[in-house]
Amino acid sequence: MAKLSEVQAAHKVPAISASMVVGKEILSTATVGNRVAGKDLPVHPGDRFQIGSVMKVMTGTLVGRMVDRGEIRWDTTLREMFPELSASMRPEYSEVTVDQLLSHMSGMPYQPSTPEGETDAAGGESLVARRYEYTKAALRDAPEAPPGTKQIYGGGPILVANYLERKLGCPYEVLIAEEVFKPLGMARSGFGNTSSLGRVDGPWEHAWEGNSLQPVAPFSSFEAESRSCVGRNGYSTAEDTARFLRVHLERRSDFLKPETWAHLQTAVSGSSHGPGWVVTPEAWCGKNVLWHNGSNGKNLALLMVCRDRKVGWSIMVNAEGPEANAAYRELEQAFSTYLGEKGH
Repeated sequence: MAKLSEVQAAHKVPAISASMVVGKEILSTATVGNRVAGKDLPVHPGDRFQIGSVMKVMTGTLVGRMVDRGEIRWDTTLREMFPELSASMRPEYSEVTVDQLLSHMSGMPYQPSTPEGETDAAGGESLVARRYEYTKAALRDAPEAPPGTKQIYGGGPILVANYLERKLGCPYEVLIAEEVFKPLGMARSGFGNTSSLGRVDGPWEHAWEGNSLQPVAPFSSFEAESRSCVGRNGYSTAEDTARFLRVHLERRSDFLKPETWAHLQTAVSGSSHGPGWVVTPEAWCGKNVLWHNGSNGKNLALLMVCRDRKVGWSIMVNAEGPEANAAYRELEQAFSTYLGEKGH
């Protein structure tokens, strides 16, 4: 992982964390740089980084676990999930399926026209209730395209997560911890700030402002976000992302059924997404790669899996901006070259 320090120094980004997996082996994990730009506060190996929309892949994996339990089907429809909303739901959405919601083929706009502040206020302190208000707002809006005809990136996973948490009486954040993080040993993955309020005991995020990176201190409202299931405030570590990559390479039958693994890693008809992963061909891989990136404007993250070569990697940067993007792309190219040759 010497390349990590080289890239971090060359592009002057605060910190980078990464992992490499080959077959069943976590080949390497590393975290380099400083928790805050311009401060001599080195990162630690177990430091958490925001992963943004990479959380959608983890949410899809949670749904796979629930499919295997019989709690939901890939073809369960919105009409079945929310029958009590039939009067206010746009009729175009009634037959939209879980697969379409997770692969962004529902036809719904990127987000509801009702402002987030209004749906959160209507839900009160409960994140489950806030997500239900989001669901109601999303189902009232006219579709941007007929369901199943156009990929429109958006918040479909929120509706699926909200159905499951209301059915099972367990908030999404607890459900994914119990069903995905704990079984895979992802002990330092979760939701909220990556550093304590008022302290620097973990990496801070950094935004690009006025041609320079500006540290963003942890803030209290980030601790509980209703849109956590699509990555608003999800975090992980190099070691934890490696564990997640490894199980998707191994396809362990004690974690998911073989047919569920296959479904999770296959694009839904008409979409470049499966129920979580983006599925696209890459020359270095030989066949399709599974990948997803994420950001909220103050961080960057990428997970990538090539099952044909039995390799995968993660990259996380606690900043966004021209140099952070350049560092991220340089590492992506270096890892694909190195692991493309090392894979088997």
